[in-house]
Amino acid sequence: MQSVWKSSWGQHRDYSIRPFTARAERLEVRRQYNARVPMNNVAKPSSASRQIARAAGTVMVAIVRGQGLGLIRGILVARAFPAMELDAFFAANRVSETLFMLIAAGALGSAFIPTFTGMLANGDERGAWRLASSLANLVVLILSVLAALSAVGAPWIVRYLLAPGFSNDAALFSLTVELLRIQLA
Repeated sequence: MQSVWKSSWGQHRDYSIRPFTARAERLEVRRQYNARVPMNNVAKPSSASRQIARAAGTVMVAIVRGQGLGLIRGILVARAFPAMELDAFFAANRVSETLFMLIAAGALGSAFIPTFTGMLANGDERGAWRLASSLANLVVLILSVLAALSAVGAPWIVRYLLAPGFSNDAALFSLTVELLRIQLA
């Protein structure tokens, strides 16, 4: 016995057969879709995607390598200097580390890399490299000016910003000022 229902617009619907035909229709649509787009045929990445991945990998490797070399440097410096001179070295080193973290890790990672990779992805390779060159020149110029000003004002920087307690010991204070100037050169 079939359950037939007459809709309000006059069409007859057979609900005893309909669920099976709807499922068959869905399976047929799925089969046709899979025939058009085979799952094992994955699109190969474009050359821009490979360049972006290579650039991001290069920056990542450079940062990791820099951190590893910084650790080795810290170990070697700790073995070479007595505790008092080591304090002077670490106080003087704070300026260069702060500048590096602001420029390389901060601005480079959050602003430059996404812009650069976006330009490469859009096919503007010449513009991307022009941006990189301009930014590198600007960073070198700004850091050179900051280094020169910091070298001139090294005694003031050490006395009031880096290590206020070192001004009581003249030898430690002058060593810190000298190390700061060496690191900024």
